[in-house]
Amino acid sequence: MRQASQVSGLPISALNIVAYKQKKFAQGCEQSTFPNPCDRILVSGWEVFVRGSNRIRPWVFLSDESGKQVQLANSNQPNGNTSAIAPVSIPENELPSSLDRNVVFRQISSGGLAGTSYETVLLNDGRLIRVRVGASNDSERTVRRVSLQEVQRFQQLLRNKKFAEFKNLSYPAPSGAADYVTYTLTSPEGTVKYNNISLYQLPQNLRLVLKGWTNLRSNSVADSSTGGTSNAVPIPINELPLPLDQDVVFRQISSGGFAGRTYETVLLKDGTLIRVRVGDANDSSRSVRRISPLQVRQFEEIIARSRFAEFKNLSYPAPPGAADYITYTLTSTQGTVRYNDVSQKNLPQNLLQVVNAWNQIGNIAQ
Repeated sequence: MRQASQVSGLPISALNIVAYKQKKFAQGCEQSTFPNPCDRILVSGWEVFVRGSNRIRPWVFLSDESGKQVQLANSNQPNGNTSAIAPVSIPENELPSSLDRNVVFRQISSGGLAGTSYETVLLNDGRLIRVRVGASNDSERTVRRVSLQEVQRFQQLLRNKKFAEFKNLSYPAPSGAADYVTYTLTSPEGTVKYNNISLYQLPQNLRLVLKGWTNLRSNSVADSSTGGTSNAVPIPINELPLPLDQDVVFRQISSGGFAGRTYETVLLKDGTLIRVRVGDANDSSRSVRRISPLQVRQFEEIIARSRFAEFKNLSYPAPPGAADYITYTLTSTQGTVRYNDVSQKNLPQNLLQVVNAWNQIGNIAQ
């Protein structure tokens, strides 16, 4: 589902597996060049059909039996051959403007069901700035940050994977494709264009650059110089909770207060709300309640609209001298944020919307 979300540009909540079957398919030789010989191997696995909202034809993915290797099947080749597609030159009048002096890398995304365009730039001081192209009031601007070491590692990745060799090349979508997102990537060495349908048919070096770019953005934190996050600090890695289980939508861990007890509450995809006291040997404090699937979807939509991922791995600490407060650690599939009942009133408005919606779920669950 993560692969399908990346390919389609849709959130996982808008996608469904509609069919699957066992299948053997040929794999390998993606990077073979004439006249070098290459023998493809036969892999046993699964053919999985994923359909998104507002789309009739499903995407088809091929997975090995372990699920560790997942690739988008080529619709023109039923055997799953995903050999690299032939690039074409980007017309000169379609090339974007050159990077400003302090910009290391830029991504422009456009198309998809919504038809909106976004520009994300990485500056040499580690700032990641994302804006919606054409937004008159700049209301969707976000500013995040990575370390200077991460900027340098990404620049080294561009050099090692010879990003300049893809200068002014475009990897087009297959004929007849629709509702895809086009990405235009620019470094000081040049520009390359691709789309989410052709992602898994790109040359290996280019895919590794894309993976590095995705990891860089995933590891970023909200910039402390922007409004609403001035009091936030990164959560130490050794204090981050475990990732969510596959069937969990959201989790809250509360600890501290006068009693000093710790409780964990999880919301499952089917609407089950389970609360347990951590360390309760006989599990006597467990409670199980339920909300409707519609209410689960509405809560997921609030998380998406509030851009919960922008607060990934951030903590809003209590003021110096505060005591007997309760700390809350909230985790969604997009990341973890920590706050406490003393600092709650000072949280950014978007994050406060998620907190209020979560508290409302606790009130209406039966």
